[in-house]
Amino acid sequence: MPRVRLPRLQWECSTGTGLIVHATVVRRKLKKYVACRVAMDDGFQLRGRLIAAHPLSIAAGTRVRLDLSADPVPTPFAFRPQQIADK
Repeated sequence: MPRVRLPRLQWECSTGTGLIVHATVVRRKLKKYVACRVAMDDGFQLRGRLIAAHPLSIAAGTRVRLDLSADPVPTPFAFRPQQIADK
């Protein structure tokens, strides 16, 4: 019988910053948003949406910060470009 041997999992705190790996504009009916995949500085990747940024100003390699504040469209993860997030 095959067995899965997983290491003990632990919760870790993240810095909340990373780089955009891929971003695309998604159009749903009358709304559009930027969906992105972010390589976090801590070594893992997250999918989410980009807020407070013009879609054409975003490129791979843009630094972003995780934003846990209220977002008009509920999503698991929302990111802001680093320059905007730090102001």
